[in-house]
Amino acid sequence: MLSGVLQVWFIASMENSVAGDWETESYNSATATLDLLGLVAFFITGVAYLRWLHLSIRTTRVLGVYRESPSWAVLSWFIPLFNLVKPYRVVRGLWWGLGGSLMRKLLLPGWWAAWIGGKVAAKLSNAGFSAHEHYGELLPILLSMAVGFKFVAEGVTAICALLCVRIVRDIDSAIEARREAAALLARPASPGP
Repeated sequence: MLSGVLQVWFIASMENSVAGDWETESYNSATATLDLLGLVAFFITGVAYLRWLHLSIRTTRVLGVYRESPSWAVLSWFIPLFNLVKPYRVVRGLWWGLGGSLMRKLLLPGWWAAWIGGKVAAKLSNAGFSAHEHYGELLPILLSMAVGFKFVAEGVTAICALLCVRIVRDIDSAIEARREAAALLARPASPGP
């Protein structure tokens, strides 16, 4: 969101013809810093999420609830085009294998739609920002559209993150309940009086 605010400021400066070299340098420097911070945050959360997914699927295999390969579930995120469908199916299978709540049946499709929608909006935003090199006379319109798509991308990505946190919590709770039930069944019966 900070990046979007920064872009609005820069466009407003350009429209008022106040954006000089200092503003342009400041904008470029701030954007590069925010992009780097965003990339680091994306990498850290991505690694944490994929580790959680791998461990969750491994645990559910041991519990006899879900049969997906943990490694394949993680790899599916990195195969182009395949990653538009398979990761969703993996999480959906995990969710339903653990007896996912019918009350929250829209949670998974909402999460995945937000994930895909955020990526599409980000691509459109980047296309708008890079198109100004070829379409100078359309610069104000292209930049306005790019900023709009940037805000949409950031907002939808935030919704995606919130939904993902809810899904992770629900799956973790269901795994813990299955573990407890398995532990109770594994206990030897205590001798009666």
